[in-house]
Amino acid sequence: VVMPSAGLDDAITDAIDDVEVLSLGVDAAEAYKAGDAAKFDEICAAVAAALKLDAVPAAAAKTVALETARAAKLDPAAQPTGLADKLAALPAPDAPENLAATDESRADRDALRDAQDRVKDAERRLAGLGKTTSRDLGPDEAFGPIQDACFKARANKYDYELCLFAKAKQDFTSIGTFAEWDEDYTLMRYKHGQHCAGIGSREFTVRLLCGDTEQLLDVLEAQTCKYEATFKTPAACR
Repeated sequence: VVMPSAGLDDAITDAIDDVEVLSLGVDAAEAYKAGDAAKFDEICAAVAAALKLDAVPAAAAKTVALETARAAKLDPAAQPTGLADKLAALPAPDAPENLAATDESRADRDALRDAQDRVKDAERRLAGLGKTTSRDLGPDEAFGPIQDACFKARANKYDYELCLFAKAKQDFTSIGTFAEWDEDYTLMRYKHGQHCAGIGSREFTVRLLCGDTEQLLDVLEAQTCKYEATFKTPAACR
């Protein structure tokens, strides 16, 4: 009843969640009665967002928000840091210069957000390009989509983690960093893991098999400080 009487278009009122607004009104009333000013202000901000105050004429927004507060048995005028003050700060509908400034500010924010998104996208592409150009990602770069992905398995009371083209661990012990492919892209060799007394650095050999999903299997310490495992992945299906 309140929103149509404020002169809002159907497209706007349809986009407002009546239940959410009423629920927030009840929460605001409880916070007000409890004397929790910080909580009351927080809910007022949520009411403003729920009413989509930036998408409606200022006068209509004020009417809707104030009537919502009154329906929740609040006295907005008696709450200097509450909804009334927030709504009073809105530009009046008969001040076109203020509305123009608001539109200009919104356009500036949109332009800034768009520029930031483009920068982030360029950074992601640049990072991906650096990885792709410095790595052999297998035939037709089949392993590209899962490069740097990590997979875990538990065997013989140890937790193993394999990160493709990166590092491998047995619990907190490094068992190697990716070094090379072998045997026509059916093996991945990880070398230069944590030093093993009397043997040298730990090494991890991963045999690749075609599978419907990625899965690390059959991890074992074939020889002292020499580890082996099977890794199933669709990327190995050729």
